[in-house]
Amino acid sequence: MKTKKLSPTLGLWAVIVGSFFLISPMFAVVDILPDFIGYAFILFGVSKLADMNDKIEASAKLFRRLVILGVVRLVAILVVYGMASPTEKPTLQLL
Repeated sequence: MKTKKLSPTLGLWAVIVGSFFLISPMFAVVDILPDFIGYAFILFGVSKLADMNDKIEASAKLFRRLVILGVVRLVAILVVYGMASPTEKPTLQLL
């Protein structure tokens, strides 16, 4: 059985950096620090710890989903504010 060599910081630096991306300084609708980048950093840090505990491994799986949802959210915002006509924007915002 192969064992991974653990880094001294255990990926906690990535979790801290990712948490800064989740602070939402938004100007109008544009998120300056996209959340999916923060989720990706946290996923990187949590995946370093996933071998230590099964619950941490389950949280890594959920952060993978959050990365995907963050990208989908960003694409949806671009579609609503970039390609929708002005009469359709209120309906698309509600969706």
